[in-house]
Amino acid sequence: RSQIVCLLKNISKNNYWMPEDSIINKPQDFIITLNKLLVSCEGKLSGCLPEIFIRFLFVEMAHFICEVIIDLIPRVANHKINHVGYRQLYKNTFSLQQNLTTITTKGMEKCFDRAQKYLKLSQKTPEDIEKIQEIKNKKYGSDKEKYAAYNFSKDQ
Repeated sequence: RSQIVCLLKNISKNNYWMPEDSIINKPQDFIITLNKLLVSCEGKLSGCLPEIFIRFLFVEMAHFICEVIIDLIPRVANHKINHVGYRQLYKNTFSLQQNLTTITTKGMEKCFDRAQKYLKLSQKTPEDIEKIQEIKNKKYGSDKEKYAAYNFSKDQ
């Protein structure tokens, strides 16, 4: 986990306000290094753990990676991401998704969807986000209170 965080911290160190003519055809080097590290770990673990435990570890690792990515997106250099930088970050997350899908033999789309949706929000203006929120509030009703299995505010 510590090596994953160290490698993913490069997201916050990079500038994703990239020139319009930038060619995005591969993930960044630190993502390639992380993918190699994950494959190496899987190879070493496969000799001493049953496949079901390896799958469990790497599925949980995928969720951890997504959480770290979501945490780091607002911290990118200059706090700005243009559409070219968005494509680069998307390429990075998609590469990790493919690699972890190969390792776990389980589709990781749902896990990485959250990170990719969060990344899409970086391309929206505050006004766009407010409109999206208003639409969701109309659809699901923001005035309704949601309770867990037990409502502690009422005498039951």
